[in-house]
Amino acid sequence: MFNGSVVLRCLFWSVCILSLCFVSNTQAAEAQKRPNILFAIADDWGWPHAGVYGDPVVKTPTFDRLAREGVLFQNAYISSPSCTPSRGAILTGKYHWQLEAGANLHCIFPDKFETYPELLKAHGYQVGYTGKAWGPGRTETAGRELAGKRYKSFQDFLQHQKPGEPFCFWLGSSDPHRPYEAGTGVQSGMDLSKIKLPACFPDAPIVRSDVAD
Repeated sequence: MFNGSVVLRCLFWSVCILSLCFVSNTQAAEAQKRPNILFAIADDWGWPHAGVYGDPVVKTPTFDRLAREGVLFQNAYISSPSCTPSRGAILTGKYHWQLEAGANLHCIFPDKFETYPELLKAHGYQVGYTGKAWGPGRTETAGRELAGKRYKSFQDFLQHQKPGEPFCFWLGSSDPHRPYEAGTGVQSGMDLSKIKLPACFPDAPIVRSDVAD
């Protein structure tokens, strides 16, 4: 005997289950679409000093590969060629002159400016950094992490990653920044005679060695 109410209830629950499956699959697909983000920046690294830019002395095979497989800028400009203001601009997407005290060394980063790692963390990303993020300076609110939680290394960060969780990691290398050990350029195999000195530098062995370092 045909029971209309039973059929309707079956149809209703079938639609509900299918809808939940659709939403679940859609959310899973959207989660998979969210890319992992690895941002690497080197403090005080002059842009010409890379193999892909034609430097005959400095060997940068990993950077060169990234350039070949990605995008290499040949005509780019920066409005603040200094550490703290440039990192502040990158973190917030604002010009340095819009960041108030946040654009100055050893100052306070204003609460009103959000950073992209903070926004990504609020939307389910695992965020973190190693090395140098914003600064030197301090945040106005205690406990605020402008680039996420600090880790010893990228490998350490990955060990704390939850399965299926997208990540955003900031790698702030300060290797090119002073102080550094004298003579490391020669020890790494650089030929001092091939180094191109800026016109304002005196051409002396100690200067060439310092540039190589």
